[in-house]
Amino acid sequence: MRLVYHQNGGLAVVIADLVPGDPTSAAELAQEIAVTRAERTAEAAAGSSVQLAPGHLYPPATGPITQLFGPTDFNLEFPFTYQSVYYPHFHTGLDIGVGTGTPVRAADAGTVVLAATNTGPDGKPVGYGTYVVIYHGGDLFTLYGHLSQLGVTVGQKVATGQVIGLSGNTGNSSGPHLHFEVRQGQTPVDPLPLIRGSG
Repeated sequence: MRLVYHQNGGLAVVIADLVPGDPTSAAELAQEIAVTRAERTAEAAAGSSVQLAPGHLYPPATGPITQLFGPTDFNLEFPFTYQSVYYPHFHTGLDIGVGTGTPVRAADAGTVVLAATNTGPDGKPVGYGTYVVIYHGGDLFTLYGHLSQLGVTVGQKVATGQVIGLSGNTGNSSGPHLHFEVRQGQTPVDPLPLIRGSG
């Protein structure tokens, strides 16, 4: 069974190919719904758009890029429609290879709208695992996934470069790293050109 979520502007985003009776895919879907709800609530309160410039964001962690934003053959990634093209596997963020316990920093000032661990029925983390979502105003959000430890709480204001948690290997992860996403209007965008010093 395929679940399709329609975003603003008619862009269809496939969240997941759900396997009937698979509690893990249901838990991952619940996590994506929680992220979307938090983003919509924050956007509704602000009602404006943010223009992103190259180099605008502070590096959330320092390490090698282990997976780029975009289509991939890696089967842990969900199907996704990006710029009107359907991809069977699409990585919606940037993976930065860092050891467990490495400080993860806010890429921009904002307010924490989610700080949680998503677990399956067996109690083990799934999806992003332990993660943080920060709202930066307008329609701009950043997401930090697979953390080993949270360093912030929902509603907390954070400064650019502030430590928000520690990197880890929680959720659907193949090894210790930080999964970093930038979402504009609930649509993932390529983080790499937006990070200072990445060009």
